[in-house]
Amino acid sequence: LAVLSTILIGVALVWALFVFLVQKEYLNMLIKTISSRYFKNEDLNLYNKDTIEKITDKINTGKELEVLYILKLLENGSDKINYELITKALAHPSEAVCIQALHLIKKKHIVSASANLMKLIKEQTNPAIIAKALLVLSSIAYDYNLLTAYINNENYLIRLAASESIIEYGKAENEREPVIL
Repeated sequence: LAVLSTILIGVALVWALFVFLVQKEYLNMLIKTISSRYFKNEDLNLYNKDTIEKITDKINTGKELEVLYILKLLENGSDKINYELITKALAHPSEAVCIQALHLIKKKHIVSASANLMKLIKEQTNPAIIAKALLVLSSIAYDYNLLTAYINNENYLIRLAASESIIEYGKAENEREPVIL
């Protein structure tokens, strides 16, 4: 009986070591395949903490094409984790990554990204990104007071985005709340 117990404990330890090594290899392979862009969306498992950490790290520090590919993979998902990862991409230094993240936020109507969009609008120096962020923010959380602050901006793109947002999304706001004179 003691020998059988020792054998079972040994098998359990070998099995646990094997599971740990497979998990570690999976994470390494995930990062390599994302970097090489030979990865199918069905293979992505976002329910594992380590996987989420690796993808978050890749979004924060990865090259432009790698992060664009990750965003492409996240485009089909519709859970909170996907939304959080898409929102994190707004902080990437690449203009293309930021624009793609803005596109996905608007497409998926990610209301939880509103605070990040406000931060982006206030901190960004690129007028094209500010203009796109104003349009996206207005589409998910219309704020007339914010837009009027940008109506007289010195940059044409920003003024146009603010005006377009008021025309496009202000109409919907007026339809929801009747005006009482």
